[in-house]
Amino acid sequence: MAMTISPAEQQTESPSGEPPEPMDVDQSSMSRVSSDCVSRDTAATQIHEEPPRRSVPDTFNLTKPTGLVDWSAVKIVPDKSSDENVPRPDPAFARYVDAYFTHFHHHWTVIHRPTFNEEENTLVVSSARMIGAWLLESFATYLFVAFALTDGLVRRARYTSGTASATAVGFFKPETAWIDEKSGYFLPMRLVRLGSRQRMASYLFKIDAYLSILRDQPAGLLPEELHFPIPRESRQKREPIYRSQKPISKLIDETVSSPKNETPLLIEDIQTGLCAVQSNIWKAGASSTCQMGLAVRRDTLKRQLGSLKARLDNMMNEFSEDVNSEQEKHLILRHYHGYEDPAQLGWQNAAVARVEGLFFATAMLYHLCSLQLSAELRTLTNLAKDRRLGPVEEASNAHQQAREERVTAMKVWGSSPAARWSLCHAADVLVAHQNIAGVPIILVPNRNLDQTTPDTDRPS
Repeated sequence: MAMTISPAEQQTESPSGEPPEPMDVDQSSMSRVSSDCVSRDTAATQIHEEPPRRSVPDTFNLTKPTGLVDWSAVKIVPDKSSDENVPRPDPAFARYVDAYFTHFHHHWTVIHRPTFNEEENTLVVSSARMIGAWLLESFATYLFVAFALTDGLVRRARYTSGTASATAVGFFKPETAWIDEKSGYFLPMRLVRLGSRQRMASYLFKIDAYLSILRDQPAGLLPEELHFPIPRESRQKREPIYRSQKPISKLIDETVSSPKNETPLLIEDIQTGLCAVQSNIWKAGASSTCQMGLAVRRDTLKRQLGSLKARLDNMMNEFSEDVNSEQEKHLILRHYHGYEDPAQLGWQNAAVARVEGLFFATAMLYHLCSLQLSAELRTLTNLAKDRRLGPVEEASNAHQQAREERVTAMKVWGSSPAARWSLCHAADVLVAHQNIAGVPIILVPNRNLDQTTPDTDRPS
């Protein structure tokens, strides 16, 4: 059906001034025109009724970073533990770490146990696992140690001298600045960092002394460089107060240079004093001064070793008298209570084992220092090498003359009191190791090597 619009109904004219021709419009076109008109009217009404928009400050514009944190850049990262590609820890790792803290940690308390996280993949955690695996003495643990020694972290650590590296970066200088010393630093974290430096300085000094004995090399760290306070372990809750207020160097000076000083000491303090004497022992052995001056120096070192051994013997006697007491009266034992539960039966056995182990280790260190002082270890080592000479050494006249001089010197040393003194120390080491399996170290008889006859200077 079509609808015709007459010219009279038109309101406009053509550009020529003539009336427009009639236009035919169908019903569908008329419907589209009507809907367009309704839409324009509705839109105009809505625009007219919308309230005016207020300007929003940039502070409340959430499309930009607000505050100190750019929340638009925050991403949700899935937990690594849920990733199937991440290797799972070996269940035996927990046993290795437990063995480390049970049998080894009280000898070398390098790790701060309250903040130790065994889930981390660090060199410290790997070292603790390796030592614990070694102590368990099984074939599986030996395999773990073998693989750990070839691991990247451990392999790099084997060729790094901790003492030399720490000295190079100024670790032992008192004027070295640390980040935790600035004002406003979180106090608990500062104490943790300070404790780490104290333990590192103390045990680098001891390790350096052991290497000086075993490898016949000079000490790389002097007692005067230990300006750090004495490290404090969490298990030593009732230790003497002076230990946290005194630098390690001052403790060494009072322990070694002042034998009559009655300041209370722990077993670790005796070990530190012995390590301090070791540096002077090596210097005396390598000295080429006159025999009279060398004899005086060795006699002074012998008295210092005897004074430290006397303090250790007094501790042993006190411990052996009170170790069976049910009451906690014993001073030494109180310093070595750790994480044991007092509600469990025999909970003090762990503390007793710690004290006995420290006594044994300190006694062995004393014998090693005494052997270093009395025995001609360099000459003995060279004599052992002389038994396997190469063609170059056999053809050398200078080397032959040096061999003859060493043999003559050892004959003279073999008839001296120093040789018999060395044999006594070596015998004590053998007796202690023979009895340690069945008899506690506190019951091993200690021969008093300081008592000598006035005419021959022989050990009694």
